[in-house]
Amino acid sequence: MPIYHSFSILLCNFKLVAKLLLFIFILFLIAASILIGILNPVLDNFFEELQDEIPIDGDYFFKHPILSLQLIFDYFADFLANNPALVITRLLYIWLLITGFKFFVSLPLLPVTKILHSKMTTGFDMGFLNATISTVKENLLFCLLVAIVTGIIDLLIFAAITYVFIGLTKLIGILSLPIAFLVALTVYALRITLLSQWLPEICISGSKNIFRALQHSFKPVFRNFRKNFICVFVILVTVASVVLTTFLPTFGLVPILMIPTYMVLYCSLCLTLSCSFYHQKYFIDNGVTIYNPVKKY
Repeated sequence: MPIYHSFSILLCNFKLVAKLLLFIFILFLIAASILIGILNPVLDNFFEELQDEIPIDGDYFFKHPILSLQLIFDYFADFLANNPALVITRLLYIWLLITGFKFFVSLPLLPVTKILHSKMTTGFDMGFLNATISTVKENLLFCLLVAIVTGIIDLLIFAAITYVFIGLTKLIGILSLPIAFLVALTVYALRITLLSQWLPEICISGSKNIFRALQHSFKPVFRNFRKNFICVFVILVTVASVVLTTFLPTFGLVPILMIPTYMVLYCSLCLTLSCSFYHQKYFIDNGVTIYNPVKKY
């Protein structure tokens, strides 16, 4: 039910997605250009050595795609193992980029949660600008903490998943790709679940102390951890499936649109899970239908 209601709230507040789209799009272009600049030396060296060691032309790749990918994966694993200093330096740059990008991308999360919380509990739309101004101080501190903490965690997860993928590639070849992807979704869902009630607690308490809200958020998380994790994992799988299946047909347009859509959907899910834990009534649409979560799922 929280998942169903989250999608309903998303559809009723899709104008928030439009407001966030331009902001996210600009940040995406900036981050992509910087990331390409950081990784370009690594990729250039890799592909130059790849052509020298394993020359693969277009005709051979299309005739033997699986074998070609297997050769590339094997060589890439050896390349990373033989250039640890280069990889560590680039990981540091990537962490700095991820931290900065996460800070700016996280800026709309608290205002969006405030807007949705107000509409879900009172039916009043306080507006994006008003929500941003009223939360500016605690929002900056919240985004800074989220950027630093989750930036480190995400980088460690990324590094761990990469080495797991390299190890599996040597054992089972290209079949390691879907396994590593599933493991990554599971681990990221776990990380997201642990912090999923932080934003709702800030809105519920009305307090300016985000550290106290963080402390209080762990109670609803661990009391209903299984349900929260399943809901977050389903949302991640749904979003990832949409991104993967539409990336090539839409030339990346839908995946870009999914970034602000996921942000609004994530805030909606966190609020519905919070209302479910506290058995609080809330609107599942634009102030028309009231849902009373008196039952435990």
